[in-house]
Amino acid sequence: MATWTDPGGEALQVLLGVVAADALEADETRASLDAVYERLTGHAIDPAALDRGREHARADPGAWLTAARALARTLAPAAREQLLGAAFEIATADGFVLDEEDRVLSTLAAALGMSEAEYRHSVERMLAAAQS
Repeated sequence: MATWTDPGGEALQVLLGVVAADALEADETRASLDAVYERLTGHAIDPAALDRGREHARADPGAWLTAARALARTLAPAAREQLLGAAFEIATADGFVLDEEDRVLSTLAAALGMSEAEYRHSVERMLAAAQS
């Protein structure tokens, strides 16, 4: 993944929305979030920012969607695909994608301006890459 900035923390907020969709916030999910975010931005997640992000996500469960829509206005299509890929990686960290995680991923794709067909194509491509 190419490195890009997240000065307002919107990407972290989006990724926390995916974490929240997981029935269990497993160690694999947290480790995946840390690794994906660092690969995406080039920076480790600041523990204080993570705590604030989690509290914000609990207080406003739709915050991740608002953040995704804000990012959609500024990100190039390739960056949108990167963000969806990062979210997918987090969703599959525990080995499978729950129905709720799939709903969050498809909602994220729509918020980023992707059609349902584009989303499904992207997921199929990511699943194939993960299995190889």
